[in-house]
Amino acid sequence: MEKTALGKAPKVLLNGYVLDDSGIKSDKIEETIMYEVMKISPTIQRAVMEGRLKDRSNVANWLMEQKDVMPRLNARVLDAPTTKNYLDLTASTPCKASTLTQFGTLTAPQKSQCILEWAKYLQKSEEDITAASTLWVAGDAETAEGRDLFYSALKNLKHSKSTRVTFVMNPADEAQACKPNSITNLIHAAFRLLPRNQAKQFVTKLVKEENVKSFEESKLNIEDLAVGGMNVERFNKEKKQLNCDRIKMEAKFAQDILKLKPSERAIVANGLIVGPLSAEERFIETDFALLDKMLEARGAAQVATHVDKWEIEKNEEKASDMVLRSMALVGKHAVSKKRTWIDLQGDGHSVVKIFADDASKAIIDVATVVDPLSTAAQKVAPILELIGQTVNCDLRIVMNPKGKLSELPLKRFYRYVASPQLQFDQTGSVVASSARFSNLPSKQLLTLSVHAPDAWMIEAVYAEYDLDNIKMQQANPGSWLLRLREGKSKEIYKISNHFNSERTEGEAIRVLIDSFSGRTIRVRVVKNEGMEERSLLSDENEEGIWNSISQTLTREKPEKINVFSLASGHLYERFMRIMILSVMKKTKSPVKFWLLKNYLSPQFKKTLPLMAKEYGFEYALVEYKWPRWLHQQKEKHRVMWGYKILFLDVLFPLDVQKIIFVDADQVVRADLMELMELDLGGAPYGQAAIYFVNFKNSYVPFCESRKEMDGFRFWKQGYWANHLAGRRYHISALYVIDLHKFRQIAAGDRLRGQYQGLSSDPNSLSNLDQDLPNNMIHQVKIKSLPQEWLWCETWCDDTSKSSAKTIDLCNNPMTKEPKLDSAIRIIPEWREYDEEIKKVIASQLSSSEKKQSQEQGHPEL
Repeated sequence: MEKTALGKAPKVLLNGYVLDDSGIKSDKIEETIMYEVMKISPTIQRAVMEGRLKDRSNVANWLMEQKDVMPRLNARVLDAPTTKNYLDLTASTPCKASTLTQFGTLTAPQKSQCILEWAKYLQKSEEDITAASTLWVAGDAETAEGRDLFYSALKNLKHSKSTRVTFVMNPADEAQACKPNSITNLIHAAFRLLPRNQAKQFVTKLVKEENVKSFEESKLNIEDLAVGGMNVERFNKEKKQLNCDRIKMEAKFAQDILKLKPSERAIVANGLIVGPLSAEERFIETDFALLDKMLEARGAAQVATHVDKWEIEKNEEKASDMVLRSMALVGKHAVSKKRTWIDLQGDGHSVVKIFADDASKAIIDVATVVDPLSTAAQKVAPILELIGQTVNCDLRIVMNPKGKLSELPLKRFYRYVASPQLQFDQTGSVVASSARFSNLPSKQLLTLSVHAPDAWMIEAVYAEYDLDNIKMQQANPGSWLLRLREGKSKEIYKISNHFNSERTEGEAIRVLIDSFSGRTIRVRVVKNEGMEERSLLSDENEEGIWNSISQTLTREKPEKINVFSLASGHLYERFMRIMILSVMKKTKSPVKFWLLKNYLSPQFKKTLPLMAKEYGFEYALVEYKWPRWLHQQKEKHRVMWGYKILFLDVLFPLDVQKIIFVDADQVVRADLMELMELDLGGAPYGQAAIYFVNFKNSYVPFCESRKEMDGFRFWKQGYWANHLAGRRYHISALYVIDLHKFRQIAAGDRLRGQYQGLSSDPNSLSNLDQDLPNNMIHQVKIKSLPQEWLWCETWCDDTSKSSAKTIDLCNNPMTKEPKLDSAIRIIPEWREYDEEIKKVIASQLSSSEKKQSQEQGHPEL
């Protein structure tokens, strides 16, 4: 640990990269590792693409061979760079202080200027150079720790051609340091009196610890330490003429400007203060090499190259001083933004240029590289137009399309709503921004969707046609309290810390919603004392076969049927009304419908209460904002598929224990209470041929009795045949969910995790709501529902129709018959239900309008 400068244990290294101490705690280690893996992945991907990393290569060894890998990682160096740690070297007037008293009256920049003028430097070469790195090493030469630091700095010069070093004396005992033959005084004299190369060799001998011990014991004298070409007699004579004021002023600088205590050590690297070093801390040769590498990465070599081009004189350190001043100035006022210039070899064919309106004013250069046939280009284009209207800029748009396309990537018409300034009508009211589409194709079926900010929920408030007029609806602003819900969660866990929220008030967190962009907060929980062995996902009281038997014997029958469904567009809303009516026709039990609010039209929401009043059912409109961290779907029907399967654990209140999903285009011919009472055998859901083993859900499998459709049964060949290994492929048109079990085993998290991994591939999850649970069949069992619970003409033969408990209007890939036509043809009662609903709605609307008219005192004529 000492050799590598990793510091105190414990430490965690990932591919040689040291993880931050705060990130290796038990509650953060997984997140930290994922972050580091994501950070290094682009580097590995680029190396594979460029052929530098091959299949046979060892990735860990390849990473260890990179240029930025060091044998020692000193956190003192890596964590030092901040703007506050840079010296102000902007003073340009010559230093006028010749005594300690005069020096004490100077400002901080003036004191730094004096040290800069007085400094004599040691370097590898005897020739004058433009040094990219300037090191001021501060320490006490009368201590072993100070001499060790000086010695390490000198040793590093052997390997660095562009580094220069000087020492700043910071003695604990100035009287001792000022004695004629003190190490401090000898070093000070060597810097001032000897030629550069002689000074370097002589000082190196002086600070070598074995020589110091012999020198202090009078076993060695100056003559013994002298180097070739050094005139010792002359050196001693001139040394006596030097006073100690310069040493005292350097100490004053170290303590006032570098904020060091007497005898403390630090390094000033191109104006950056690294330190103070602790008493037991060693800063060795490889640490100086790391410091040089850090300075190089910050652009020191490039600055030195530019200074050379300016032809500034190298003698008397003028060119090197210019690099030092420049690096200190840039470091002190650096910003995190990065400037990137786009240099084009040619712009005759694939570059669009739009010049600024007013050439007499300051012009901002805006360059954009974009694939013109991408969805991102559709969004970027109006943003660039907005920039051009609000900023005086030269705009260059560089077209960078893909070389080959298997299909046209753009499948949407897009408008970006943003105005350069507010518009007002004649009354002074703000005119609402709007998106306008014109000349749309008349034959294609189009769907309207809105890309809103992550923190916004949107819903349709008025739409005369089957398209959505959208009103942005902000989450309620104000001050909110966030706490753990009463129950098992609060019993086991407590909130330990939180980020991006106001403060903690008892067991709750105060969150202030004060912006249209919303607020993303992070909350961490820890287990309460005595709950370390308890698990939120399993309960010992629910484990074991005897408990399973006892639960079966004592299970209470559900009193209410809960049905979940979703629809978008007038046609599917028409189907859903008929599905609701068919459910109510076949049951005597209370029913509550849970409908996804996000995509329902205003007309449907207006007529739903009328149907509820007529047929005596309850309903609730549920909504959920797709999380920003979960891979987004672009097509509306795929978004709805996602809502159908990915958020079952968060869409419904916790007191809803069991729910049945029924597709909007189904007609129910049996009492759904049978499914509510069905034993799912410990699975979280059951499907028409879809079974989840670790969940409590049931799905129905696809029918296989209509033989003429065998060529369309994709699950019988290729990937699905191998993956299912003889199991049935389940359809998601009807399934039962035990929400208690579903939440208990974190089924939602498992589904979302698998979805996140698969959805980045556009060729996977073609039928998202079905493929996802079937893909997880080995991890999460699916309980198959009896086949009669889902009949569809596409896959099931005609003889099985008579026993069907639900009929689903599956798409037929062979005939491609419209669903409305197939509904009227296949389901005898469908037209009857449709007419009944129309009469009920018309009657209820008429009664409602008549009542409203009478209340307003305007009886109809």
